[in-house]
Amino acid sequence: MRVCLVVPESSLPYSADRHERALLKPPVGPLALAAAIAPEHDVRIIDSQLHQVPPARIADLVIGTRPDLVGMSVNFSSLLPSAGIIARRVREALGPGVPIVWGGNCATFTCEEILRHDAADIVVLHEADRSFPDLLARLERHDSWRDVPGIAFLDGDRLVRRPFGRYVEDLDTLPFPSYDSFESPEKYLRAMISTRGCCYSCIYCSTRAMWGSWRARSAGNVLAEMRRHVEEADPKRMHFLDDNFPVRRSRVKEICDGKRDAGWAFEWGFSARIEMVDPDLLRMCADAGCTAIYFGVESGSARVLKEMGRAYGPEEILRTVDASIEVGIVPTCSFMLGIPFETEEDIALTFDLMERVNTPMVQLHVFTPLIGTPVYEDPGRFGVEYYAHNPELDCMDAAVFHRTEHLARERIAELYLEGKGIVAERTAERPAYLAALRPAVAEEALG
Repeated sequence: MRVCLVVPESSLPYSADRHERALLKPPVGPLALAAAIAPEHDVRIIDSQLHQVPPARIADLVIGTRPDLVGMSVNFSSLLPSAGIIARRVREALGPGVPIVWGGNCATFTCEEILRHDAADIVVLHEADRSFPDLLARLERHDSWRDVPGIAFLDGDRLVRRPFGRYVEDLDTLPFPSYDSFESPEKYLRAMISTRGCCYSCIYCSTRAMWGSWRARSAGNVLAEMRRHVEEADPKRMHFLDDNFPVRRSRVKEICDGKRDAGWAFEWGFSARIEMVDPDLLRMCADAGCTAIYFGVESGSARVLKEMGRAYGPEEILRTVDASIEVGIVPTCSFMLGIPFETEEDIALTFDLMERVNTPMVQLHVFTPLIGTPVYEDPGRFGVEYYAHNPELDCMDAAVFHRTEHLARERIAELYLEGKGIVAERTAERPAYLAALRPAVAEEALG
């Protein structure tokens, strides 16, 4: 079958900034699916961020591939408007004989709405490595596909949701994501996901609900994919897109040792919680070429951090940032406000920490009850009240559409603007700050 996998454009107000980067962030979900089905099917990925044209034009590109099936990758609600336009235009042009299949986080948690709005024929739920190839095989053979595990569809007016089944426990059995399906693979960063799921249950995150408990690829498997990237593209940098890369320290050590022993010169970075790293781990990663780390700090209030289940406080944050800088790793610290159970006094502590932390690479986001998160599913449990809003606009920082027990909607918006002023002041420090580091590190941090 000719399969066209589509990555819609985001409606996030700052998404255009991504186009200014030298290389584009690869959509690893479609890449993984392309690798899973490529042996049996002709696969092409149409990525909206590459083309930078309106959704209707993306739909025309999809139609031009003459697909037998169209797959829409919808991980975030900010993709819904674009995805809907593309899907309906494709359906109008190609007719009901070309199935439209959606997948991803947002598609999983809003499958009924998507199906009832006639934007999809089938939604693949959760992890698609097994269910999507199974679905394609049955469609190609004209066999019954309605009992494929982990899909949702409408039977007349009745929603049918087949039980998902099991996650892939041994991630080493999966093929490496394939860049061959890209139109211009040289325009993309080289990136990897070495783990799935999460060992935490943050109230603002849907990772655990979507991907289940934490699972990791072996160090040998990760190093084998690294080798392939080096042989194919010889990248200057590579990114780990895991939510929490260093959960298992022994695995991180094997990866660092293997990269260093192989003599690969590319720099790399990863994301982690503060309590996952210490000076020894940071030094080990730096010795293997790590130049950037992203910390989801969230708050400067010890009380709020404890309520959120974090095993660290403000002083640990300051020490960990200093330890990162000491070994040459540029830390980015992400904060948020509007958190349930947070008061104005707590936010004042967050602003204070944003000013004191020894890195100008700071971010501030509005706490947003995104689709699939515990707060979205049960707002009353967290003392949150929603205002009328369009779910298609439920994306971080686009608007404030909730209030908490302590903060009105309007006050959250006012405080966010105040905090963005601090971010602007810290951003102005970046050139001088980064000039003291290696140029490659500076380029990595600013890119």
